[in-house]
Amino acid sequence: MRRTMAVCGLSRNAQSGIERAMKICRDLPSLRAACAALRSSGRRLGLVPTMGALHDGHLSLLTAARAAGADAVAASIFVNPLQFNANDDLARYPRDEDGDLAKLRAAGCDLVIGFGGDSALDAAKAVSALLTNDGDL
Repeated sequence: MRRTMAVCGLSRNAQSGIERAMKICRDLPSLRAACAALRSSGRRLGLVPTMGALHDGHLSLLTAARAAGADAVAASIFVNPLQFNANDDLARYPRDEDGDLAKLRAAGCDLVIGFGGDSALDAAKAVSALLTNDGDL
């Protein structure tokens, strides 16, 4: 079964064996369009907010979101500067977007929020776009 949101190649979900397309949203309009496509198909979206540097704990949350009833799962890899006290801590925070995307693809993630520009306002806009999914996250 292929999902119609294909943009960035297919991955095989390790648990279900189902091929899924993973869409990477690099800006707010593409995120809004992806959410609108989900709404129009009646699918519920689960959100796994992260700051990247993904590990097994993050990836297990994708499985938990599906177990909780999400038909599709989105993950953010936004490094939020407001969560750091010192700028040098922010500068040292590990970033491996290619590695994170590979892990999300292998875990069967449907949608990646891959923008932010180190602005909390961008993160708030992304969450707002997701919340318009009829309140289902």
